[in-house]
Amino acid sequence: MGTVRERVDGCWLGTQHLLARGEEVAAAVLAAAREAGVAWVDTADVYGSGAVERLLAGWTETFRIATKVGLVAAGPRYLPDGRPAEIGRAIDA
Repeated sequence: MGTVRERVDGCWLGTQHLLARGEEVAAAVLAAAREAGVAWVDTADVYGSGAVERLLAGWTETFRIATKVGLVAAGPRYLPDGRPAEIGRAIDA
């Protein structure tokens, strides 16, 4: 996978609950983050079963997007799953 040599400076936005009030509000939050100078957005494929990452697909020119893989949703909890097939599925999501 390689080594990340980039340093994250400034503000970032976590997105675990970004869609809690719907896509229209989420888009307004992202627009406000852009206006405030946020450069980085943190997400994971398990946030909203991938819905947050699908929403962020339209913002890739605006933000640097960091994501995480290796977790699967199991009800209200997340369980680790580092199998190669799961990592591949998460990357493709």
